[in-house]
Amino acid sequence: MPVKHRARPGAALAALMACAALGPGSAAASIVINATRVVYPERESEVTVKLDNNGRSPALVQAWIDGGDLTATPDESTAPFTLTPPLFRLDPGKGQSLRLFHTREAQPQDRESLF
Repeated sequence: MPVKHRARPGAALAALMACAALGPGSAAASIVINATRVVYPERESEVTVKLDNNGRSPALVQAWIDGGDLTATPDESTAPFTLTPPLFRLDPGKGQSLRLFHTREAQPQDRESLF
């Protein structure tokens, strides 16, 4: 005699949600930054950072500098730098240089600052 199993109503919904979350949402990182850290020499007027799109699709890139607060938005940045362009399209196989300018706000002279 076969044994009948009765599923709980919430179990089917939980299984369906798990499959939906794991299935179609794959992401591919195609933007490559040539450096994850940039040293800004005090006497320089600007520093450049190069990005490349190694993917097969165009990408919309938004770039900004912050003081390390992971929840801060670009509008809330207090870093003494300006980055341009802040928003741009990067086509596949192409590169873009970001220009980093110091706003000349005073920084501590007895230590390095990190942004």
